[in-house]
Amino acid sequence: HKTNHDITKDGFYTNFADEETSKYNVDYITPTPPTGPLYMWIIGAGVIEYELDLNASRYSTLGTSEISLRDFTKPNITFAVLGFDYSELASGVSLVNKNDIRKIANSPTEADNVMGISVETSNTGWLNNGQTSFVSDPDNPILGSESYVKGNTSGAPTLLVYLHHSKNIATAGSMGTVRIQLMSIRQINALDKETKRLIITLNLSRTLIDSNTYEGAMTPGRKYELFTSTKTNISSTSSLSAFYSLFKTGTDIYKTGYHRALVSTFVFPLNTKITMIDLSQDTPEYYYKVIDSTEYARASNEFQNVGEVSYNVSMFEAMGAENSGVYYDDAAKNNIYYNASQEYTNEEFIFIIDFGDTQITSDQLNNKLLLEMRNASDATIYSVFAPQHDELTYNIYANKDALIDMDGTISSNKIYNGDSFTADITIDYTQGSVGSTVIYDTHYFDSKLGIKISLINENGDVVTGTTLLGLYYIIDEVRYDPNIDGTTRIKIADKVDDAEKWII
Repeated sequence: HKTNHDITKDGFYTNFADEETSKYNVDYITPTPPTGPLYMWIIGAGVIEYELDLNASRYSTLGTSEISLRDFTKPNITFAVLGFDYSELASGVSLVNKNDIRKIANSPTEADNVMGISVETSNTGWLNNGQTSFVSDPDNPILGSESYVKGNTSGAPTLLVYLHHSKNIATAGSMGTVRIQLMSIRQINALDKETKRLIITLNLSRTLIDSNTYEGAMTPGRKYELFTSTKTNISSTSSLSAFYSLFKTGTDIYKTGYHRALVSTFVFPLNTKITMIDLSQDTPEYYYKVIDSTEYARASNEFQNVGEVSYNVSMFEAMGAENSGVYYDDAAKNNIYYNASQEYTNEEFIFIIDFGDTQITSDQLNNKLLLEMRNASDATIYSVFAPQHDELTYNIYANKDALIDMDGTISSNKIYNGDSFTADITIDYTQGSVGSTVIYDTHYFDSKLGIKISLINENGDVVTGTTLLGLYYIIDEVRYDPNIDGTTRIKIADKVDDAEKWII
């Protein structure tokens, strides 16, 4: 945006239809968003379309993507899921619930043709944890969330899109196209809304990739299943998740002494908590490690000598009992990960790094975290796919915790029996930032947002008991009655973010 820009001298104009008079007027196009970093000059009422390519391969992360809804920068928008068109799927291809996709299909034909598609809300900008699966079922093609609710914030929200599939894909080729139909509903005030239609087109394909490398992904917060990579800029007391997977067909790749190590360009501080989830088999296994003074001293010395730190996965202790004494066993796992009858190797891990109890006092930038397979001499045999190294880079910023504040207006401060009044409440959730970089404070990722309402009498006391008979509140067309203590506690969102609510 230019400063003090005059759109009547530097802009566009067009014909506008007046619905009341059925005549056309010439007027200037107002650019949107008014406070965003760029101009969008929009006319017409056509369907807004987005297009995305999703690729099924032995690298699961290549079937994940983040899509920015760049035409919907205004606040308080609900995206309703209207329909799913799978009529252009390739012959033989079917879509099922993501939970019904096997890691390793029973046959190559099943791996090539049985897929799953899901969409979910990203970490920020949303007020609900929306997650929807789309299946090729004419009676019930939409499973899960039927709407995604954007908060009271400007800027384009993003959705995470997944193509779920088995790893033992045998052929390459197109799998056709599907379309997700949505309607945006923007809440302007307590009564008024505006709507737009949009379609997300997904072009599906299969690609054969055969490489002895790990794939990887990284995102802020705690994740427990496959996720797509997003920019990982976090506060110094936050957490991040890293995903690694290796799939290889053919002979056994393991030899005596082969073991795994997390390789970091940042020395994890004292009290860093690391959770490892082994997803290689049908039942996940959980391990943990808390960095103590001995481990911190060892890592610091290694970093001084070679410029990076290796954390052997064998240091992780099995969860389930305090001080169990049972640790991750590379040799035993190598025998499990290789399936001799079907001749394939499958490994899949998530590492959750939690800095909540550390004392990081300065910014730590451009940190990489990779997983390596090493031999008995500690030489690297397999590492992460080189093009994904940038996606496994994270930044830590000190003193950048998020802030939450609330403000609002009320139509009248004096309330009498028989009156109706409206309160406009705004919740400001402010993430830290450095320039245009948003710093994620992940503490609130798993929290919900609520408000407590009280009426105060002329003496400054909360009004309680039978005095409140007949009083009720309406939020989003739902009625709430006060408790006997005079308070009304209401959950207004499944996630913490900027919000605006009109209370009648």
